[in-house]
Amino acid sequence: MNKKTVFSLFAALLASSLCAGDFVLAKDGTTQCNLVVAKDAAPPLSFGAKELSSFTEKVSSAKIPVSSEPVKGANNIFVGTIADKKLLEKSGIDAKVFKEDGFALVVKENELYIVGENPRGALYGCYEILKKYAGVRFLTPVAKEDGTYFFPKKTIRIPEQKTIRNPYLRGRSFQCGAQLSGTPDIYGATFLVRNNLYGAAGPGVFLDKNGKRAKTADAFESVAVKKHSTSGNSHIFTYLMAGGTWNGKKTLEKLYKEHPEYFPLVDGKRVFIAGGTSPNPCVSNPGLLDLMAENLYAKVKDNYVPEEEEYITIGNNDTPIWCQCENCKKLDDPAKAGTKDANGDRYWYTVSEIAKRIWKKNPSVKLAGWAYFFCNPPTRLKLDPRLRVIISFNNQCWKHTITDKNCPINREFLKILEAWKKTGHPYVINRDEIGTGGSVGGNFLPAERILYENLKSYPSLGLDGTYFCIWSPQPPYYSWMKNTPPYFGKNLYYLAMWQTSYLSAQFLWDIHQDFDALYEEANSLYYGKAWEGGYKEFRKLQTRYFVESPGCMGWGQGAPLGKLLDPAGSEEKLAELMDKAVEAAKQDKDHRSLKHILEAKEIFELTWRKARKEYLSNFREINVYKRTAPIVIDGVLEEKDWKNADTLANFKPGGHTKKTAKVEPTGVKICYDEDHLYIAVEAMEPHPDQLIAGKEVNGIWGKLGDHIELFYSFPDMAEKYFHLAINPYGEVIAALQHSFAKRKEFQTKAKFATKILKDRWVLEIAIPASEIGMKCYSGATWKLNVARGRKNHTITTGYKTSPNVEHSSCSNGAFHGSANFVNLKFTEKRIQGVAQGADPAGWKNASFNVLVPDSKIIKYARYNRNGTWKFEDEKQLVPQFWTVGEKSVGMTKWHKDNPQDSYIQLEKGYISQYFIAPGKGRIKITFRAKGKGRAQLWVGSYTDSKTGKGYHHLVKTTKTLMVDLTDDWKSYVLETEKTGVPTERVAVRFFVGKESVLDLDDVYVIPLPPQEEKGK
Repeated sequence: MNKKTVFSLFAALLASSLCAGDFVLAKDGTTQCNLVVAKDAAPPLSFGAKELSSFTEKVSSAKIPVSSEPVKGANNIFVGTIADKKLLEKSGIDAKVFKEDGFALVVKENELYIVGENPRGALYGCYEILKKYAGVRFLTPVAKEDGTYFFPKKTIRIPEQKTIRNPYLRGRSFQCGAQLSGTPDIYGATFLVRNNLYGAAGPGVFLDKNGKRAKTADAFESVAVKKHSTSGNSHIFTYLMAGGTWNGKKTLEKLYKEHPEYFPLVDGKRVFIAGGTSPNPCVSNPGLLDLMAENLYAKVKDNYVPEEEEYITIGNNDTPIWCQCENCKKLDDPAKAGTKDANGDRYWYTVSEIAKRIWKKNPSVKLAGWAYFFCNPPTRLKLDPRLRVIISFNNQCWKHTITDKNCPINREFLKILEAWKKTGHPYVINRDEIGTGGSVGGNFLPAERILYENLKSYPSLGLDGTYFCIWSPQPPYYSWMKNTPPYFGKNLYYLAMWQTSYLSAQFLWDIHQDFDALYEEANSLYYGKAWEGGYKEFRKLQTRYFVESPGCMGWGQGAPLGKLLDPAGSEEKLAELMDKAVEAAKQDKDHRSLKHILEAKEIFELTWRKARKEYLSNFREINVYKRTAPIVIDGVLEEKDWKNADTLANFKPGGHTKKTAKVEPTGVKICYDEDHLYIAVEAMEPHPDQLIAGKEVNGIWGKLGDHIELFYSFPDMAEKYFHLAINPYGEVIAALQHSFAKRKEFQTKAKFATKILKDRWVLEIAIPASEIGMKCYSGATWKLNVARGRKNHTITTGYKTSPNVEHSSCSNGAFHGSANFVNLKFTEKRIQGVAQGADPAGWKNASFNVLVPDSKIIKYARYNRNGTWKFEDEKQLVPQFWTVGEKSVGMTKWHKDNPQDSYIQLEKGYISQYFIAPGKGRIKITFRAKGKGRAQLWVGSYTDSKTGKGYHHLVKTTKTLMVDLTDDWKSYVLETEKTGVPTERVAVRFFVGKESVLDLDDVYVIPLPPQEEKGK
């Protein structure tokens, strides 16, 4: 549906409702109207009249004059508030029908009344006329009205009516532009009020440094921006101690000398604090509370106008450290000791006491607290109903709705909301972090429907609004932003989430609107011909990949963005649709369509595709999760374990196929139980009807045709590995392979199924562990390669056309050679919740091939923290998940015969990793080594210490193996015992002797199967 179609349908619907009593705003490009605004009207009323006049002229060429008195014989439009009793009486509206920010539209004979509960409501009413009857849409807050849409129409009529509009939710605030960056952004503030939201700005917008009226004050007052009476409006405990300034160190130093008891007791000593991240002060001290309240009130006492002021949030310092004195401890609920809410009651006591002191002087001051560090409500005091409560659960998942109890993160969030609802507190809002890193805005995530579903559930959850945290689309104001990719430097951050922002604004005001209709209208306007030309399908697929991928996504959660493109062919399909959309936009007369789709393409490249490239470049291992339910081998991958599985998808050209060739995408998923290795392969195919494959192969490779090859082994097999080749008709060739020896064919007992679909063919297989000779144990690391041969008439490789073979594999194009294969890490289950970014595998990076720059390692674990570690090039790559001794000397090196395969050369010190796997039993450590001199493998178990700090060594578990190194690579083995202590971790540590050099590779830790343990 294109833009004209959308508006034609809208116009047709509007025309069907016209009648004789309609108020004619414009007819045939002229107007008989007059806008009436009182001389002493508040700025938003005058601004609303100007906006109504200006946009009516843009749409119809008819400019409506504005005056302070009605004009006889004209169709007068009155703009005012319920404070104007005469206007209220003439309109026939009862003031009691309004909620805060509500408005009424009344058409009465030849008069139109726009009456607001307050000036902001009246301004909303002016925009209601423009949006509903003139067809104006304000999609984005970009300069020069880039995101404002309307179509010319000579006649604008308003049906006879008496309409009352009140907001769905009371709290409808976006931190847009000035609200987050601290710099005025009138475009953002105007966008908010045009979409029935409100902004808030600090004192700097209204007063300059000299305390005089700022140049920006008029503009911000005109769009009804609320005032923050204090610039310190979040983590302000220290700020309030310092007299209400962030430059109050001298004041604090003086206070520390005079009243050290105001400062926190930490480890038995009163410590000086001077910032918003310092330990929280001694809030049990009444003198301190008096001082903080006095300093806060000094910021608000002059010219405080309740209806123009935003709530002041009294937030604790941005730290979990609190005063340890006995009086402060008594403020805490002992039942919460050891939990995240341990100091929650103390925090709310502080807020309440400061509020009591301020309200004694002025009960109209709006104050708030936030459930930030302490998300649950206090249990030992009831909050004053005048306090606004902001729930700031920063870990919220945006892939699932708040009410989705299957989401491990939002399930905890839901419990918090239910706890607050039980308190009966009248004004609780949610701080939706949609624009922070890892969230909607930070990752170009299509979460607008999730937000819609969340907003629908807000009242039932006890929430009466939201406090969206987003960034403005205006140019960066700080120098550091210019070099922050991808958004600030390119001014794209807001545009990556504009649909979520715009649609959420509509539903915050009126939840009963049609989501699909609004979504379709907004996108078809903004992208023009690009929408139907490919971008609509792009967003549909993008949403599917986002929602259906395993894990959660949000700020502070670790599900990699690069994994969203795991489905076979997903990246290629999205790129193809985006390019189609760009070509379609080139035919659009509205130049903005091409501009907007090119912005979307750039954002896609800078987020999803960039993250995918980074993810694949570092990908050499995959977690394989234990199945949780039966898997039916039928070629249909509908089981939940397949949907939860990670995907191998980075297939590259190999064999006789040029390295620069584009190969058809292939995706691989793996899972296991003790007795089976399950593998599912989706081979994308543009022309499945042209597949070439034999139906009676009988071990003859030439008859196999299109096929998938599986290579797999466990560590004890060394250079040996199993090799299966299967074509779409289920013909199979099976062999036991050795990298440097003759293959030995065998009859596999694996159960498999193939299925040819319209865009791919699928192989699903269950390989019995009994055939492999080793059970699939949690904690073990195996090797796998999956390769593909396409013998298809449509392939062009550069040599000749029809028929050719296209080769590719997930091991960088290699087929044979176990050193090239990907590590499979058998893992009990995927980590859920906020810790999901952690790798749950018991053993990681066995082959030292997962490399990251040393600068990416946390400081205390960096290899070169003392300048002793060496680097071959400027990349300074080191193996992830391994640690070295503080003054260890060594470097990362690459095998000469395989530049993709790395190992570690150690000259001094040690390199170590912990093996973590449940249960008691024996484990085997295998490794390859060469070099000169001697090296030692040291193994010992640790468990959590009784003090909760560090680990306790289980001395009796220690074992060592001394190795005399040679010039050639040799394999070594050491077996040891695990105790089965729940928190046990086995340290596997390699030391190098004096004047020795250790080359180390392929360190595997193997849990031994039960039958071996019984026979010990």
